[in-house]
Amino acid sequence: MAQGLLTCKVKLEYWVAGTGSTGTWTALPNMTEIPDIGGTQESIEVTTLDNTQHTYMGGLKDVGDSLDFTFLHTPEGFATANGFGHDEMEWKVSLPDGANSDPVGGSPVYGTFVCFKGEPSVRINGAGTNAALYFTLSIKPTDDLQFNVDPHAN
Repeated sequence: MAQGLLTCKVKLEYWVAGTGSTGTWTALPNMTEIPDIGGTQESIEVTTLDNTQHTYMGGLKDVGDSLDFTFLHTPEGFATANGFGHDEMEWKVSLPDGANSDPVGGSPVYGTFVCFKGEPSVRINGAGTNAALYFTLSIKPTDDLQFNVDPHAN
């Protein structure tokens, strides 16, 4: 029987440059939701008068206007996200799907990840009476999403 994966320990990180080509990926804490990550290739109709049905070829991949990540609102977390401004940054989403990963009872082993560049913006989510506050970090991709390719790996 196939066993699925929990979202426990999924992380969003941003690249903090050091001196020269050094730096480190830094995780944002208290994330509660991740968006769909990836995209669908658009179809371009290429039907000619010789065809008896519509024919198509693959076009550009559409990953959406922005990727929205939701976080439990803490003063520190919001200040960090809001402090990014709107400049392009490097981002990494990692999934705890590595071999023998146990994100609940043990330590996660990260296997699949996606790296991309994008421009962040932050908004405080609406809330009602007696509810937790959340904020959303929206990242507008400015480059291709690269699965399992870390631009900073040695």
